[in-house]
Amino acid sequence: MTREEIQKEYLKLLDENVRENQKIAKNAKENGLWKPGLDANRDLFAESNRRFKKKIDELKNMLDEASE
Repeated sequence: MTREEIQKEYLKLLDENVRENQKIAKNAKENGLWKPGLDANRDLFAESNRRFKKKIDELKNMLDEASE
């Protein structure tokens, strides 16, 4: 993949992650699971963020390989 393709894929993954986190927050609020406080809901997004980080790490590895 070229650097530009990797950048486009990153932006796509970022958009997907934001949408997924918005859906998680909406569902938590509807189901009464949403807690007040700055970091009180961090655990709700843990799995989503873990998957996002894994995909980003894979893209980073592609970029590193392409640079060599």
